Amino acid sequence: MELIPGFCICVLLSLTLAPASATELTSNATGWVWEGGAVSLYCSTQLTNASFIWHVDGDLLPGGDQYHIFVDPLGPNSTLTISPVFRNNTGSYTCFAYNSTLNETSNALNLSVATPASPTELTSNVTGWVWEGGAVSLYCSTQLTNASFIWHVDGDLLPGGDQYHIFVDPLGPNSTLTISPVFRNNTGSYTCFAYNSTLNETSNALNLSVAKPPSNPSIYCRSDGYTEQVLLGCFWAGGQPSADVKLSFNGTVKEGKDEVTWTVSLDYEVRQPELVCQGDQLGKTSECKIVFERPLSSSHNNNAVTSVTEGENPKLIVTLNTPNSLNPTFSWFHLNPDPVAITSGGKFKVESGDSQSSLLISNVAQSENGTYECRARNIIGSTTFKLNLEVKSQESSGSSRLSRGAIAGIVIGVVAGVALIVVVGYFLVKKVF
Repeated sequence: MELIPGFCICVLLSLTLAPASATELTSNATGWVWEGGAVSLYCSTQLTNASFIWHVDGDLLPGGDQYHIFVDPLGPNSTLTISPVFRNNTGSYTCFAYNSTLNETSNALNLSVATPASPTELTSNVTGWVWEGGAVSLYCSTQLTNASFIWHVDGDLLPGGDQYHIFVDPLGPNSTLTISPVFRNNTGSYTCFAYNSTLNETSNALNLSVAKPPSNPSIYCRSDGYTEQVLLGCFWAGGQPSADVKLSFNGTVKEGKDEVTWTVSLDYEVRQPELVCQGDQLGKTSECKIVFERPLSSSHNNNAVTSVTEGENPKLIVTLNTPNSLNPTFSWFHLNPDPVAITSGGKFKVESGDSQSSLLISNVAQSENGTYECRARNIIGSTTFKLNLEVKSQESSGSSRLSRGAIAGIVIGVVAGVALIVVVGYFLVKKVF
């Protein structure tokens, strides 16, 4: 192209530049927003005749009655109000502004929703265990207005039954669940679900543990004797939770749950012959005692004599006062003159129980005449009982008794005498008349 001197060609370029922050997003709340409250987000732009689209976490704002969008017809602004605010409204919000030629995405604004620490709280009038057959009340309080309540146990709806009594306070957002009487199957984790038209909240879990007393109302003391040892025991089982049991004997203490036993040898040296059993279940206590003694018998007489005739089967018996003798062992001896131990076998039979022992001698002979000893021993001590046996010979026994012939002669003589008296009396009466 040929240029004519004195002329120029001018090109006019028209550029429209967007400002660095054409669209800006702000909020009326700084920091956290309380659940159940309201928040407004303001989107302002320098674009003319702008339209707006709202996003949360990169997605289009979902529909819902809680979202209220207002576009200012006098200015390029849009307001998003969320009321009421729910926990799931937490997220990153942006505003997309556009017109026929330009578009702009605002800065991101993070919305954080705060929930009160204990909006709905569950408490009880009982701390710890609840006794079976008693009553317990659970109190559900909430900060929600016009609240309704649903009770759960172990995640399921509370079952029906006459033992459940639910009361809702008309003057305040509170509900009370009373269980009376309490059964063992009421053990579980209880929660209260509070809700209104806009919010809902599940309370903290409250664990209910039902206690059952032991099978026996009182703790039980016991002692069982064996050949060379004694079993001491304290028993208070069958409760829930298990009772704490303590056994005390001769300065030694042993502890356990439900029951405690201790085996004591007969050689054990005893200085304090008292068994003490103590039980404690959730503050309910019980105690029993047994004061032991060496074997004694108030009915026995060491000077008494048992007389028998040789050939008979005498039985010598020793009976102790009380079972508090700790189930002693018995030993029998014949003083001849030194003690000779006697055991069951042959013509001797020894039988012993908890508080009695006997010696049976079959077909006793004069050589078995004399004094016998029964020694009863337990861990407290021992006692020797003497039994005197007099064995008479059959001859000496017969001389002291009438023979059969003598008895017959006496009978005949008596009959003859009676007959003579009758005859004499008859003749005397006849002579008179």
